[in-house]
Amino acid sequence: MKLKIIITSLIAVILLVAGAYLAGVWYFSYFSYPLTHIEGIDKDLGFMQEDQITNIVKEALPDHLSVSFPDGLKMRINLNTYRDTEKISRTGQQILEAQDPWYWISEISEEHDFSYTTGDFYDTASMDREMNSYTTLYDSGYESENAYIEIDKKDHTYKMVDEVEGTKIDKDIFITGMDDKVMKGALFTDDLTLDFSEDAYIPPEITKEDEDLNNVISWLQYMTDRVVYVDFNGAIEQIRIGDVCDLDKLMNEGTLVIDEKVAEDFVNKNGDTYDTFEKYRKFKNHKGEEILVGGEGDDESNYGFILNREETKDLLYQALTTDGMDTVKAVWKQEGYSHFNGPSDIGDTYIEISIAEQHLWYYKDGQLFLDTDVVTGLPRDGRATSRGVYKIFSEGEHVNLQGTMNGESWDSWVDYWFSVTYSQIGIHDASWRSEFGGDIYIYNGSHGCINVPRPAMERLYRNTYVGTLVVIY
Repeated sequence: MKLKIIITSLIAVILLVAGAYLAGVWYFSYFSYPLTHIEGIDKDLGFMQEDQITNIVKEALPDHLSVSFPDGLKMRINLNTYRDTEKISRTGQQILEAQDPWYWISEISEEHDFSYTTGDFYDTASMDREMNSYTTLYDSGYESENAYIEIDKKDHTYKMVDEVEGTKIDKDIFITGMDDKVMKGALFTDDLTLDFSEDAYIPPEITKEDEDLNNVISWLQYMTDRVVYVDFNGAIEQIRIGDVCDLDKLMNEGTLVIDEKVAEDFVNKNGDTYDTFEKYRKFKNHKGEEILVGGEGDDESNYGFILNREETKDLLYQALTTDGMDTVKAVWKQEGYSHFNGPSDIGDTYIEISIAEQHLWYYKDGQLFLDTDVVTGLPRDGRATSRGVYKIFSEGEHVNLQGTMNGESWDSWVDYWFSVTYSQIGIHDASWRSEFGGDIYIYNGSHGCINVPRPAMERLYRNTYVGTLVVIY
């Protein structure tokens, strides 16, 4: 009897426990476990059915997205338009399906956490299409402007003009931001905002800090300020690239364009200044008087600078158009003494002959070396001595002088001879004369040569050279 009671009681307990367990299985097949949470929803979703969970999710989802742009521009996007009701309605079902009611005894004391992204509840394809269709948004505003270089043609300087930040929305940044915030971002929030205040607009591609642009400015200024110096036998003239090049082509194309006529005009202008051949130049005579000698009106002057204009022009043009070639030496067809010697190119070693005074002075390195009376050409019948600035271009000893003029012939031997004109007027000794100076030349002058006493002529010959200047006035 007792055994029966015990067995009956045991069966009753087993049935009671089994019934309670099965009741739990049934219950948690339709209700959520306790301690069930969805990230972002501050509420325990335990002991709830599918529709209860779904309604809480619907209420927790944000209704709109607030977007902020620079300059205070704002827009509000209605997210309800893109809600995927089918996905939302399955939320409760998904949570219940994720729990196994047969293990409810061990699970009811555990935490059950679920997380979702906004993209899990919205029609992302429709939202993406909508974002791409905001043409009014993307087309509004003005475009950014790149930094650029500006030239002041008056003083040939360059400056950087700063870039201008535009107000045109960068479509890619906008859509990417929307995707990160809405499709992948945090869910369940009262204030879903997207802040583009820093980088929403399409920026300039080139800014004032651009290294290449700053290097271009430095190069342009260097090229514009570059100076080419031309050495006209000691006299230095200069020409600045910025004054003669095409500044627009230099800045816009990086091409140095200079008209060859620039070099030609520069050389011609300075050639007119520094050519001294057949030009009067100032000369300080033995008395310290400043007189003009050697001009075009003088008979046969053969001394002075003659610039080779064509070759100098070619060298200058090459230097103007070649970076690094900054100095040009002028090329001369014929050179004088120096352009450094003040207004004269005569220098300080020369033979001075005064026809009026019938006298010769030889200055060597600025000091009087010798002086002597002379006899110059008879001042008529084509026998007058030519005035001008000459140089000794040939010399000789024991020379036979022969010639005919106006039916009169001569045949004379001289010990020392200088030729100073192309017509063979020269300086020589004259053994047939016993007197020099005074007015002898007026009635018994030479055929144009300068007659010198032999002792003085020998000394002069021994202390001069081919190229020594001769000034006759």
